Amino acid sequence: MNNKWNFSRNQLIILSILASMVIFVISIDIYYLLSIFNGPPIITPVVTNTSGINTTITETFSSGSLITPSVPTKQLPSTQAQFSTSSPQTNSPVPTSDQINTPIPSPTPPPKFFTDEWDGNTNNWKWFSTSGNDNLWDVYNEAGVLLFSLLGGDTNAYFVYTPWDYDNVKISTQIEVRSNTKSSTVIICNYSERNGWYEFDIGTDGLWEVRLHDTLGKTGYLSLTSGGSLAIQTGEGINEYTATCSGNHLNLSINGSEVLNFTDEIMKYEQGKIGLGVQSYSQVPVLVESAWIKINQP
Repeated sequence: MNNKWNFSRNQLIILSILASMVIFVISIDIYYLLSIFNGPPIITPVVTNTSGINTTITETFSSGSLITPSVPTKQLPSTQAQFSTSSPQTNSPVPTSDQINTPIPSPTPPPKFFTDEWDGNTNNWKWFSTSGNDNLWDVYNEAGVLLFSLLGGDTNAYFVYTPWDYDNVKISTQIEVRSNTKSSTVIICNYSERNGWYEFDIGTDGLWEVRLHDTLGKTGYLSLTSGGSLAIQTGEGINEYTATCSGNHLNLSINGSEVLNFTDEIMKYEQGKIGLGVQSYSQVPVLVESAWIKINQP
């Protein structure tokens, strides 16, 4: 009886030990399975990026490998680290000393001496008239020429270059008359809106005249000298005119031939602006074009 009991007790001890081992192994298996399905704890350190906004980095262990999202490689110094949930602010760039000290270049002034073939804008020119209806005449650049179109009679129409005053200047232009009505091409110099100006009038009838316009004295036009020239292509034709104004000394050439060398002793306009013009008489329309204008020193 004692031997049988002893044998049973030993068996129970062995069975208890085996049962404990089985439970331990099963516990390990269960833990392992749970770790696979649930994963390890998530570690979420906070790193401050360059814009001052908190960035969360998630490090995940899976199958023994570390997965780390990319983060900025340039961090703020620890003394400048800030923790903020506000939106990033865009800082305006601070100008450098070179930018502060560099002067802004001035706009390029219009040329004083030049050749204009009328293929650009005419913003530096102004128009005016001393007689006639302004609604019946026009001046504009078209297809590389400056075109005067006068539909009203007895009109004095002008186009003046405004940026510069000249005391010694030579004005040349090529003129084509495209109408068979009588008209005069005009070159003006020493123009002053306050005082007056000189003008050279060359007609389609072969006659020329030099006049002054006394604006200040309100006496209007005064003829200084006049004449005729066989050098003028009369009627519809092409002519080249050159007027020189050296103070009150005036010179006129037509198609290369000098027709005038004259000094004004009346008003003695010494300087002013230059320009072109056209004069109509009783018959219209008048159509005159300038192919180019050259402004030079004599």
